Amino acid sequence: MAPTCFYAFLVTYLSLKGTDGGRFQCEPLEDQTCFGSRLDYNFTTLKLVTDSDNQLDVEKNLKQWEGLKFLSRCWSVLQPLLCQVYKPQCSNNNVTLPCREQCLATRKPCSVVERYHEEWPDFLKCERFPLGNCKDGSVTKLRINESACKRPLVETKHQSSWYEGIEGCGIQCENPIFTTKEHTRIHRFVGAFGSLSFTCSLFTMVTFLIGWKSQNRYPSVILFYMNTCFCAASMGFLIQFADGARNRTVCRADDTMRLQEPSESDSFLCILTFVLVYYFSMVGALWFVILAFSWSICFKSLGSTRDNFAGKVVYFHVIAWLVPLTLAVSVVALKQVDANSLSGICFVGYKNPNMRAIFLLVPLGVDLLIGGSFLTQGLVTLCKLRRANPNFLSHRAAHKIKETIMRVGVFSFISFLTVFTTFACHVYEYHNQKIWEESYRNFVRCIAERVARGQIWKATCAVETRPDLSIIELELASLFGTGIAMSSWTWTSNTLQTWQKLWRRITRKNRHPELSHYKLIRRMKKNRVAPAVLYPAIPEVQMDAILKMGEAIQQSGSPVKAPVPRQNNEEPLKLKSISELTPHENLS
Repeated sequence: MAPTCFYAFLVTYLSLKGTDGGRFQCEPLEDQTCFGSRLDYNFTTLKLVTDSDNQLDVEKNLKQWEGLKFLSRCWSVLQPLLCQVYKPQCSNNNVTLPCREQCLATRKPCSVVERYHEEWPDFLKCERFPLGNCKDGSVTKLRINESACKRPLVETKHQSSWYEGIEGCGIQCENPIFTTKEHTRIHRFVGAFGSLSFTCSLFTMVTFLIGWKSQNRYPSVILFYMNTCFCAASMGFLIQFADGARNRTVCRADDTMRLQEPSESDSFLCILTFVLVYYFSMVGALWFVILAFSWSICFKSLGSTRDNFAGKVVYFHVIAWLVPLTLAVSVVALKQVDANSLSGICFVGYKNPNMRAIFLLVPLGVDLLIGGSFLTQGLVTLCKLRRANPNFLSHRAAHKIKETIMRVGVFSFISFLTVFTTFACHVYEYHNQKIWEESYRNFVRCIAERVARGQIWKATCAVETRPDLSIIELELASLFGTGIAMSSWTWTSNTLQTWQKLWRRITRKNRHPELSHYKLIRRMKKNRVAPAVLYPAIPEVQMDAILKMGEAIQQSGSPVKAPVPRQNNEEPLKLKSISELTPHENLS
């Protein structure tokens, strides 16, 4: 019984019956064509095949093989063999058999037959045919018709693009399981959220650079490196919006999808987007872990005068930049960079799920585990500090700690949530990738069968299971959302003051213009101010105490004793340590 798909011509595996003395019974050919090519002889025999009792059965069974027409390299060598077996030339009860070498030539390009079925039919096994004596008969010179690959497969010479080992045919560039409308939808989604993430990250980078002298300290400077990474990752997505860049990124010149890059073809844009998206995303994830670690040790050492980061900064940079670099170089060396027409970038693991697990899921999972533990430790430390010393802390210090807990808590939750969502989406894709590939394989079979039969496939062939478009959008939104979340730390009034200061510097409009020497002398005489006396710089904590003393004098009208400077291990120093965690405190 003939199956429903184009490979179902392998229905029976019967042994080829021998003939008495090698002689065959010849009969006139009812149809002198084979797959549309005309045969230059008039007699044939049915004794070579075991699945046909008459020439009408021969025509039906040949139809079953037409599903291989879309495999150009296979069909070019298989078509002559099928014609010589199903419609051999018969003269004086002698048959011209194909030689064994001709049969063996079909095995490699037509390996798809053995991929989906255990073996070839017995009457097509090569050991049935004689060795040598390959003649250039008229059948071997048949004009090959319709041997080109059929959509969604296209002809290609790149072996890495061959679909399921089908020689000469690769996957078309635009993924056929998604419509053009769906491609456009994701393209616009990437453009909108990618631009927003890029703008936010770039804004934070510039803000840090404006006040670099006061902000080039840990842990706040880590946010600068994180935003730099996500700015670069967003740029990797936005490259596709340049003129013609999208096709050059995900498509080869023969209109096949880029797989297992780099290759001998021009794959610069593909590798560039991979480096920008993969490398800088992994670097950003590591800086997130380092930020969580830095906050943890800062909170534990509040009130201490020692430098918590002495000797650690070099290790931070070595870990953050070199570990992802090693992973990225390994992926490129193994040629595991694949393109995705939906997102418009090249990444690791689109084709090979094991590569996705090794180079993406494992590192990202470790980052989440370690970073989450450090964030939890830091927040617990702050909460304990606030609860353990309710009377010792001043109202200002308690308020500052509460504000820090809220800021760090909200920031950590949003950042961790976006990174975790990205990780969960990758796990979802990894878990379902084999199911989607099998569904896609059945989809290609359906198309090939109907195209070979001259039928319209779009109305009847469909993918049973495929990636959920909403999950893909969620993954992209989480990635871009991570960059936006990292930028949100600088959305404060201090940042506004930083930009205002820059604007005044550019326009030369100072809020407090300097007085000239003569004007200053006249003002001093007018107000009868005693000559100024220069004192050593007063620390901020002592200055606060002095200001409070002045207020008390004005209110009471009586002198108040000057406060004794506090020791380094007292509360105001702790307050100062907390304030250092917030960037842009001293920019204005």
